[in-house]
Amino acid sequence: MLPMLEAEYAQTSEAEREGWAYNNTSDSRFPFLGITPLVGPQPVVRLNPEYWDKKLPRSAIQFLTFSRLADTRRYTKEKEQWLKNNAPGYSLNRFLEALDINALTPAIDK
Repeated sequence: MLPMLEAEYAQTSEAEREGWAYNNTSDSRFPFLGITPLVGPQPVVRLNPEYWDKKLPRSAIQFLTFSRLADTRRYTKEKEQWLKNNAPGYSLNRFLEALDINALTPAIDK
């Protein structure tokens, strides 16, 4: 897999590497990386090393990511398919479909 990722990365110009990066699956040049210089809905950011509390043990969770599509129609469609097939993905897709991402703002602000 590493050679495929390296080949995708090699397709980016130096100018693109110096610019912003986005999690954008619509750029067919990068099917494995999913990270592209084309503007998309979700920018990729660099982490600030000063943010971390270095006194905590390495096992302590200091950063948590959560991936959710803005267009929830995909979750609705997948949820219905999972339910039709009595398959285990139903509950997760139902949750992602119903989740109001704005409800997490108070937790993020802390």
